[in-house]
Amino acid sequence: MPAPTTSRYETTRATLVSALEAITPANNYRSTVAKVETRLLDPNAITSFPTLSVLFPVETFKSIDTTKTTFESKIHVLILAYCRGTQVDALIQDVRRVIVENSLKYVNDANNKWIIEIARDMAGLVISRADLIRLNDVVMLGFTFDIRLMSQTSTF
Repeated sequence: MPAPTTSRYETTRATLVSALEAITPANNYRSTVAKVETRLLDPNAITSFPTLSVLFPVETFKSIDTTKTTFESKIHVLILAYCRGTQVDALIQDVRRVIVENSLKYVNDANNKWIIEIARDMAGLVISRADLIRLNDVVMLGFTFDIRLMSQTSTF
């Protein structure tokens, strides 16, 4: 029996996490991200800031051929950023930059076969952001966008 393979879902999430972990002034960003997790965090338990949660809470998975052997996924991505009030503006810019740079990096990459989805009207990339909670000096920001995993066959 062949060894299990890493799914495109896992590879895509790991790529995004790695890009967010690289947010440091040494990489020409304004912030230094303390931690990136792939689970929902309790804001009261966070001790180092900024900390990010990368979540893939909703996925639509469908076949794209008549033989039902090739599939495509649309994944709604949610990045929750927990930071101090003084870190908000720089972190917003840095997270947006990571999202935009990754949307350009993988747009024509046949090996990765994932893209950050562009709006249907082709107006461009859509990133939504909201200040979700402000408690004392802690701010929780939310960023959302969609990723499309294309031409999946046996490596889901």
